[in-house]
Amino acid sequence: MSSNPVVHNDNEVALGDLGPLAWVLDELRKSLDGAIKGIRRFVRDAEMARGSGAASPDISVLRIARQQLHQSVGALEMVGLVAPAKVLRAMETLAQKLSDQPALVSEDAAARIERAGFALIEYLEGVLKGKNASAVALFQQYRAVMELAGADRVHPADLWSPAWQWLPIAVPAGVAPIAYSPELRRQMDQAVLKLVRTGDSASARALFDISLGFAAAQSNAELRTFWMICAGYFEGMAQQLCGDDIYTKRAASRILQQYATLVKGDTRLSDRLAQDLVFFCSRAVPKANQDVPVLAAVRAAYGLTHSKPVNYAVEQYGRFDPAVLALARKRIASAAETWSALAGGDTNRLKIAAEQFAAVAESLIKLHAESAELARALTSAIDSTLRSGAAPTPAVAMEVATSVLYLEAAYDDLDPTDNQMVERGARLAQRLEHVLSGGEPEPLEVWMEELYRRVSDRQTIGSVVDELRTTLADVEKSLDQFFRSPKDKACLHEVPSQLAQMRGVLAVLGLEQPAIACLRMRSSVEQFLVDEVDEAAARTGIFEKLGNSLGSLSFLIDMLSYQRALAKKLFVYDEDAGEFKSLMGRERPAPAAPVAVVAAVAPPTALPATPVAAPQVVAVAAKPAPPAAVVAPVPMPPVVDEDEDDEDDLLDIFLEEAREVVQTGLDSSNALMADKSDQEQQTILRRAFHTLKGSSRMVGLNEFGEAAWSFEQLLNALLAEQRAASDDLLTLVHDAMQAFGRWVEDIASNKHSQWSAQDFRKSSDAMRLHNEYLPLLTPGALVEPVAAPLAIAASEVLHLEVATAQEFAPMPEPVPETLPETFPETLELVDAPDFEATALTEESFDFGDFDIALPPDTEETPLPTALAELSSEPLPESLPALALELETAHDLN
Repeated sequence: MSSNPVVHNDNEVALGDLGPLAWVLDELRKSLDGAIKGIRRFVRDAEMARGSGAASPDISVLRIARQQLHQSVGALEMVGLVAPAKVLRAMETLAQKLSDQPALVSEDAAARIERAGFALIEYLEGVLKGKNASAVALFQQYRAVMELAGADRVHPADLWSPAWQWLPIAVPAGVAPIAYSPELRRQMDQAVLKLVRTGDSASARALFDISLGFAAAQSNAELRTFWMICAGYFEGMAQQLCGDDIYTKRAASRILQQYATLVKGDTRLSDRLAQDLVFFCSRAVPKANQDVPVLAAVRAAYGLTHSKPVNYAVEQYGRFDPAVLALARKRIASAAETWSALAGGDTNRLKIAAEQFAAVAESLIKLHAESAELARALTSAIDSTLRSGAAPTPAVAMEVATSVLYLEAAYDDLDPTDNQMVERGARLAQRLEHVLSGGEPEPLEVWMEELYRRVSDRQTIGSVVDELRTTLADVEKSLDQFFRSPKDKACLHEVPSQLAQMRGVLAVLGLEQPAIACLRMRSSVEQFLVDEVDEAAARTGIFEKLGNSLGSLSFLIDMLSYQRALAKKLFVYDEDAGEFKSLMGRERPAPAAPVAVVAAVAPPTALPATPVAAPQVVAVAAKPAPPAAVVAPVPMPPVVDEDEDDEDDLLDIFLEEAREVVQTGLDSSNALMADKSDQEQQTILRRAFHTLKGSSRMVGLNEFGEAAWSFEQLLNALLAEQRAASDDLLTLVHDAMQAFGRWVEDIASNKHSQWSAQDFRKSSDAMRLHNEYLPLLTPGALVEPVAAPLAIAASEVLHLEVATAQEFAPMPEPVPETLPETFPETLELVDAPDFEATALTEESFDFGDFDIALPPDTEETPLPTALAELSSEPLPESLPALALELETAHDLN
């Protein structure tokens, strides 16, 4: 038994672990949305078929939904969210059952899965915002799904995150030992029966005394701990602290069953029962000066003293359709803007204000019917102002502004456990009615002042982040010019003062490590200004470190927008390396060479004793293997380093993302052949290179990142000049994107050592600086390029012109003129990635690999994930070249 106390936090997500959750959440949301829509579509089609006598709809849609949910479970488990993943696992189990028995598909089943999905996303959004949320609050949705799936056990402790451990709990001094006996069994039977039927406190007290005596009699540490936990549970029941429902009472019967096995000499204990009992102890929060010493000892041993109990009997998440909630937020924001202008004297907004506030009242009543009083008061205030035909009085303007601000904050950061919404809504309505009737405005209450302060702080940090981004963009632009021409130092003159300014802002925000990084970078730049620079040595040393530091600093600044505390923990300045780094990824040592054993039969004893790395498996076109031999990869050694596991996960994520980005780039280059001046496609192509650069650097593939950066600069120049792409440029970028596809597959198979960024740099610089076409020479130029993902728009696959394919470097085998008959239905179920609306950034990481279903007689094929953007929107075509250059400089590294 461990002797170290374990803190059983209700919120299993540590602050430093929120980065992966931020990356996975968008993909998870899309996957759930797709699965729910697919199941609802099957329900609709099944109902139509039953009404018309037509054949039942194709169940492939249910298989797709099940597979999407399955991959989502893996994504949550990968980022350490085990308890919420159980909700997804329940949804997957139900989807599997519906797929196996389509007759069970109903509106009720679809609604249960939908509500569970809504609840899960809302919960995860709260966690990402730093709330100390417990997955136990998802129990109502979890139970609804599990019951329909036919689960044998459904218990709120299923969603309690702590892993079980047997920890020592001391027996109080002076407790007399009690031995097991048949007489005690009869007493316990009667006491448990009374406790279950009526919640009898005296019976719970009797069971407490017996359990304590059993604990004192045990020499086995785990048995002693078990009976101490039972005693703590019964003490809580006697004081009516554990709750009074079927789950708490049933635990007493399970203790009786465990006692029966112990009496027979079987000393095996149920870990599940023990954890359930500790869960109930976590909910039993003693009142001040309440004498519950054993319960307190259990809570202290398992770190429950600061645990906040969750009322799992009430739905707390998923009560609102996210689409309805998003509409309400949009309406409130529009009304707030209009009211601000109206209060400033713009009476032209009177009519639109009436319409907008009517919409706000509608959303408010739909989401919270109990807030009807505030909705009526707001409507009365707007009607009164409209009748006057003038700007509102200062008193009315202030009260309406406060009410709208409160609604904006409440729905932007909705807390389902907040019971103050009704009370505060009623108070705001009273204040409004008071000033509308001619009364003097009342002073702001404490919570109102706090509301204004919080909104002000949020706006301030937003302004600070914008200022940091602008300054960093200027620094990156200047250093980029210097790196290209180290003899010209004029571009560096402003950089030291800019870095000093950034250091001061970061220091005020309490970001010590990035402030140190700015100080060190400033010293390096000042050294450049006074010393001669050895260009060859600098490019492999200080230039690379500065570039990497700037990239990490850019990532940190973006993170400040959504999680300031997380940004503090995930970055550090490495004094030994002289570089500012993110703690989420670092370059790994070269793996051992893949080894394969070829034999007719490979018995376990034939495996080498020395552990070697297992070869990576790359998806290629399957060919029949010779029947005489079997290729058996050497298994991974049984002991695995956790850090290496995490890095392998990140590498897998990079590979999946990179394959999709490569295909996006190829599609854009093909589209540009039809319209070489299409800046939208140029922007998509530029972002593809940008994402390849950023995500590769995050997993330590710096050579890959440098190569992608060189072509990003080429597209930056094209966009800045707002000109059409030449045939030579399009040929070059298409060849480069195909080369990146081959490089990605070589990385997957650990054969990428022969690749060099210099090959890419030569060709891109020749085109960018001299408008000269220099063919790209790379390893494996004749390797089959990456296959097109199935999830891209079908028209893009079917209508590639033969002339375009012939003009470029080697292309895949010709695409058939038509797809198999079963494909159109399948493709309707998949939303093609909207690369116009979805911008790509280097900090994007997808935990996707979600699958679609192929025709019934084929295997399932991975569905590529869409890439999420955490920062900038696509640039409008009307931006002048200078603004584009500034945005480009911000995106460097």
